[in-house]
Amino acid sequence: MKQKYVITIAGLEMTVVADAEAAEVEAVVSKMDRSMNAILAGSHGSYSKTEAALLCGLGFCSEMADVEKKNQGLEHDLNEANAALASLKAKLAEQKAEIDRLKNDNDVMHTILERAAATNNYNAANPEPKEDPQIVENNNDNQKKKSGSRIGNMFDLLTFGDL
Repeated sequence: MKQKYVITIAGLEMTVVADAEAAEVEAVVSKMDRSMNAILAGSHGSYSKTEAALLCGLGFCSEMADVEKKNQGLEHDLNEANAALASLKAKLAEQKAEIDRLKNDNDVMHTILERAAATNNYNAANPEPKEDPQIVENNNDNQKKKSGSRIGNMFDLLTFGDL
């Protein structure tokens, strides 16, 4: 809500209307008054109060332009940070999906191992599957049929019976 304030800057009294609270108005008036008095004291009487007010206004406009430039840089940085954050969130979602897939694969592997243990073809303490005795017997019979002597290590699969 707009309120009327009576202010004094560099000895000039005036009435202003502002939406700000009294403390905010006083802070701005105090800064302007200090700035004007510094310009007037530094000029040794060569500037009028009007000229000091204009120089003060120019100084504040220059400060505001610097702040706006800095603000634009910060907005740019914020936009880049938000883009990087969005990218990281997407990667995180992909990695969570990969973790879920790996957990599912792990569950499937545990189920397979449990079924193998239940059929007595697998011992958890010795992860090598037990061989079926009938398959072992057939392999031994095949070895007996190939009773020829072997020729060196290089020819493990080649026996005299094969020649």
